[in-house]
Amino acid sequence: MWRFLLFCGCSEVPGCTGLFMSALWALYAAVLIVLGIVRRSRWPRLAGIGVAGSASRQAFLYDAFSLGQVYRVTAFIALGVLLVIGGFLYQRHGRVIRGFLLE
Repeated sequence: MWRFLLFCGCSEVPGCTGLFMSALWALYAAVLIVLGIVRRSRWPRLAGIGVAGSASRQAFLYDAFSLGQVYRVTAFIALGVLLVIGGFLYQRHGRVIRGFLLE
């Protein structure tokens, strides 16, 4: 993994390695959610949502403040876009999402 960080130039940006680890945790959360959907099991889905929440909390409360100003602004804009998309999807498909979480 560290070779990949060196290859993509992430080691040159201060704080990028922590943000990269948070992104890996978010990817793991997505895998858990997909696994829960495929197996029709509630607990992997809820665990995936919990891991995703922890990864985003770490990324934006800890990792973002170790980044440079341009990278920090970009990260917060990306978070805002994701939250707006999530809110739109929840508004549109709220009943399905509640059934998905509670079934």
